[in-house]
Amino acid sequence: MKMKSLFSREQVDRNGSFQEHNRLQKQHVEEFGFNRAPRSLTAQTDDGLNAFIASVGQERLQELATGETSGGMPPQVLPMAESQLEQNLDLAIDSLISYFKSGQFGEFACPFNDYQKQPIVCRYAAFLPPNPVPIKRVLHWCNGRAESLLKNLQTIYALREFRGAGLALVMMDHPGQGFSSRYLKDPFKGFTRDFNELINAQKIFEGIIRPQLIEHNQSLGYENGFTYRVGGHSMGSGIATRLLQKYPDLADDWLFTSPMHNIDTPFHFQFDRFGVIEQIGVIILKFINILDRDFDYIPGRKPGYHPNPLPTKENPVMNKLTTSRLQTTFINRMRERYPGITLGAPTIVWLKESITECKKMRKQAGILRQAIASGKHLTVLRPTGEQVLGKKGQDRLYELVGEGMNVIDVDGEPKPQHEMLMEGPQIQHQAFSWLAEFAWGDGSLVASGPRTLGWV
Repeated sequence: MKMKSLFSREQVDRNGSFQEHNRLQKQHVEEFGFNRAPRSLTAQTDDGLNAFIASVGQERLQELATGETSGGMPPQVLPMAESQLEQNLDLAIDSLISYFKSGQFGEFACPFNDYQKQPIVCRYAAFLPPNPVPIKRVLHWCNGRAESLLKNLQTIYALREFRGAGLALVMMDHPGQGFSSRYLKDPFKGFTRDFNELINAQKIFEGIIRPQLIEHNQSLGYENGFTYRVGGHSMGSGIATRLLQKYPDLADDWLFTSPMHNIDTPFHFQFDRFGVIEQIGVIILKFINILDRDFDYIPGRKPGYHPNPLPTKENPVMNKLTTSRLQTTFINRMRERYPGITLGAPTIVWLKESITECKKMRKQAGILRQAIASGKHLTVLRPTGEQVLGKKGQDRLYELVGEGMNVIDVDGEPKPQHEMLMEGPQIQHQAFSWLAEFAWGDGSLVASGPRTLGWV
């Protein structure tokens, strides 16, 4: 039996938007210099280094470099003030972009191809301590679906003092989104052919970036090594969970925020305790695949990219992502500036693959239990107002893992939504603080907050 080609169906582009998107993406890649250092990091520019020094201060950087031995003030979380964003958003974005360019960038080809049978190219960034500060901690961050490296601008900036003290923050754009190349001719479709390719891309990235971090320390004569921790948001948490299950020794500790530990259905857990509805859904998705319609957007979603609606006083949860009108405007403005990295709604095949992976997470819950028993910390941060992902499937996984899974429900008024790192200032600062505590502390994230699960 002859197998049909995965990329057999033509993607229609009547207005030339696909070609323009590709042109703009290449322009953005060139601006940051990802393509100047295949499989290795670019050298840090003088402008970038100066932006880093200016953001922290030369004297403070010196204090951070010797803080552990001199008894100086420990590094602090210092997010950009909301008033600065409100006063002149474009100027604030300029400042954040300038700081982002203090990082170093690279790209690598994956062992799987796009619709033109060319290797998918993934782009990555690393924000290392300044010379001569050795790397003491590494935070490997996994983005969510439809996100890019630039979505993390405020997070990277808020952790700059920890960077000055010895934290390396490293991250990449998943295959098919952000600065990385696309699978399909239609660059707006959120697609994954096989979820394993997303997992393996992160493993390849770890294998590329870790030796460079080790080399950084060796060049300074620092032989103590570093702690390597992995965190993720939304789909990035799902990828990180499967990464942990496939490679238990890859990292020391793991943090999952707003985690894709299930794909939500409108049915309450009690009515589908044995996953019957989910099984029916998978059968339907397989039938769609037979009809060669799995490339389509999921039902009810429009083609292309569309800005997020702004929250209102009457409806602060308008877009289900954040209650902050300012942060929504920030996200939309960034995508206006860099349209070549935008992504639209997910495809049916993405949904099918994600449901399958969530089932695997539960089936291999014992590996998570073993990781905890070996001394690794596994922590979940989830917002009480979550509307993108339901909690019933998450709870099923955490029940299977059992004691030792630290689940923290983050509350506030209004209820925080899916994007805790881009929420109102109080929730955002708390999320930044927990992230810093995870990265810089012992990885346990012993945080105060409501717990709704009896086994925590």
